Amino acid sequence: MARTYSEEVALLTSAIPALAAYDFDGDALDISGNSEDATVTGATLSTDRRGIANRCYLLDGTNDKIACGNIGTNLSVSMWINVVDITATDQILEGSANAKYILSTAGALTSDEFTDFYVDWVASTTLTAGRHHLVATKTTWLAMSAATIGLIDASYGNFYVDDVYFFPVELTAAQVLSIYNQQRIQGAPVTHTLVKFSTPYLVKDYMHEILTLSSAGTGTFTIKFCGSMSDTAPNFAAAQSNTNRRDYVDIKDYQSWSSIDGDTGVAFTADDVRIFEVNTNGLKRIWWILTSYTAGTVSLRLQCFGNS
Repeated sequence: MARTYSEEVALLTSAIPALAAYDFDGDALDISGNSEDATVTGATLSTDRRGIANRCYLLDGTNDKIACGNIGTNLSVSMWINVVDITATDQILEGSANAKYILSTAGALTSDEFTDFYVDWVASTTLTAGRHHLVATKTTWLAMSAATIGLIDASYGNFYVDDVYFFPVELTAAQVLSIYNQQRIQGAPVTHTLVKFSTPYLVKDYMHEILTLSSAGTGTFTIKFCGSMSDTAPNFAAAQSNTNRRDYVDIKDYQSWSSIDGDTGVAFTADDVRIFEVNTNGLKRIWWILTSYTAGTVSLRLQCFGNS
């Protein structure tokens, strides 16, 4: 007696061509291929969000600015930013004729042009202290013949800035998440504590499960497994206090015939296929968790075998 569940998760979408792109890797050259190099006034190179020296710019809030080229018709801008004093007013991006494109007032984001903001891929108009991925979008074309980072109408901003991209499309929430994930993993490794919960699989009538997992793409992944005696997913942000739940469940690798701690998980590389066994006796549901990834697609096929 058996039944099969299938689920596939795409982690990163294809790259979106940029009108202008500045990674600030030691300079302010446009890496998009459109030759819209920026002009830096006063701003100094500093250590970026991944701890790499000379890979972002610090603007002092007094007279520093970065004047970008003729961006053209633009719908979205993406950047990494760290405001030095989140309680202050910081001019982040100015357009033509002193237009207020992005302004932070004690962390509250406003704009005369952009209609939607994302902070760390979540729709939000609030910045907090620390380094964040910031995206501003709109639905109608914005003629951006001039764009200046760190300046709005003779007032300046005091912040670190990195990886500034201007796009000719209104970025969707999925595209924002894709850019966020991709840029977080470049450079020094970054651990994602929780990326994706699978569908909760009902296993209450089964004692064992055989899981076949396959990955495709160019990245690496870690898959973890968890189970519960209730319909609610375990809370991994804190220790389990409810005795009616379990958190991570151990699995057995059919390839090496070794037991794997569910909290440690299984590391995958591209184009990998693995088979595991999970003892689900006493559990009502199980989940798999996708974490610590780079790029690619993970496919999961799950078979549950009963006593008969």
